[in-house]
Amino acid sequence: MPASTFYTEQGEGVKRLLKLRYDVIGLVENRVGPSFSDGSGFKELIIFARKRGGGSAGFVGGLDTETGGDLLL
Repeated sequence: MPASTFYTEQGEGVKRLLKLRYDVIGLVENRVGPSFSDGSGFKELIIFARKRGGGSAGFVGGLDTETGGDLLL
């Protein structure tokens, strides 16, 4: 997920969804380069979260503003 999600107005919906429905366990960044995707060109994060009422940890990711990828919850 682009790191800009957390400091731009366009990311408000994602932030609201995470706050309301998920317990965020952690954020991971690539310390070697800005992204995990080859040639992405922007800072990316991986988010580990647990859906409230669920019980198992999950992966939130795959949001790619350049290619129009989906957000997986």
